[in-house]
Formats: sequence, structure tokens, C-alpha cells
Amino acid sequence: MAQSNTVVVPVCQASTGELLNIELPEGVLVDELKNALKRQTSVEIQSQVLICEWDPTSTLDKSKPLKYYGLPKEGRTIFFYDNAWFSSPDAAAPGVGSASLPKIEVQLPTEEESLAGSSLLAAPASDAEPMQTAAYKYVASFTHWKNTAEAYDRAASQRVAACERLRSGLEMQVRAGRLALVTLKNYRGIVEQGLAELEQSLEASGKRRERLLGGLDASLAALAATPLDP
Repeated sequence: MAQSNTVVVPVCQASTGELLNIELPEGVLVDELKNALKRQTSVEIQSQVLICEWDPTSTLDKSKPLKYYGLPKEGRTIFFYDNAWFSSPDAAAPGVGSASLPKIEVQLPTEEESLAGSSLLAAPASDAEPMQTAAYKYVASFTHWKNTAEAYDRAASQRVAACERLRSGLEMQVRAGRLALVTLKNYRGIVEQGLAELEQSLEASGKRRERLLGGLDASLAALAATPLDP
């Protein structure tokens, strides 16, 4: 739980879908968030890409405070990428091969473990009444199978919880992939617009040069036709 002078910023690690709750002092810059992510994930600051899901057209500027982006705010999650995924064609996409279910073994008790601490631990004497012996065996068997059923139930609950965590992680990875795609499309649009403007500028410059060269040719021809004083 965060202290009164700290804030918790939810950050989704795109490669795993894991939600990291980063606790930071109030009023810190984005740069400190990047430092905290480096400490927690070992991804260098210069390789980190932080994208706001609610504003995929821009990344977080490390020189600005978190509150500039309205953070932290309920429902707002930052998605955290390693720049290697964007820059290298050989890099695996986030989440590929990272999702797997943990192996959860059922820890079945022995009959002795089931009866440990019970008044049934000591079997009746050999000369005990048949009904007493039968009752002991029945209760002992019931207790053992009850504990065995509870062991299976605990393992099943653990497997359900693991599946829920895996599903949540996969859902976050899907969101991270969609956000990255939108961001890359926006970036491509910016690059294409810049190239179009550069092409127009070069074309205009070419036309100006052609006019200048045409004027220069005319000036040279006029100069050649001008008689020089003896």
C-alpha cells in the first residue's frame, strides 16, 4: 500500500502482460519512472518506450512530471516496451513464447498425515470389540479421503487462479500489441507526411534552380552579344 506522500503508477510490461505497480514519490518526473522500471526489469532507460493507451500518438517525455499526463489516474495504464522490439526485425513480438501455465502438483496426504493430531491416531487394541475396530476404520478412512479431496480442491483452486492470471496477462499483451500497432501506424503517417513535404520542397527547389539556370543562360548569351570597348 502506497504511503500518503507517494503515488502508485500502473505500468503494463508488454512482453509479458504483467501489470507492474510502480510506487513513486509525488511530483516526480517521468525520468524517475524510467529509472524505477530499469531497476525492476533491467531494461536500459534509452531502450524504454512508454506509451499512454489513452493517447497513442505520443510517448512520455522523461523531462516532464507525471502529473503533466494526468498520472496517476484510475483507469489509465502506461504500456512499457523494450525499444529492441520496434527496431530489430529479428526481435520476437511481445508475449511470444512467454505465456505458460505453471506446473501445479497435487500434494496428497498419507493416511498417517490425515490422522496426525487426531484422537484416531492410535488404533484400537487387538482385543478391542469388533464394532470399535470397524468404527475406527470407517472414521479413519473417511478422514483420509476427506483430506485427500481437500488436497485436490486446493490444487484445482491454484490451477484456476493460475489460468486467470494467464488470461489476464494474455489480454494485456493483446492490448499492448494493438497499441503498438496504432503507434507505429501514426509514426509511419508522420514519416510519410514528412517525406511528402520534403519531396514537394525538393521539387519546388528544382524548379527555382531551373529558372535560375534559364536566367543565367540568357544573361550569358546577352553578355556574349555585348561588344567590348577596344
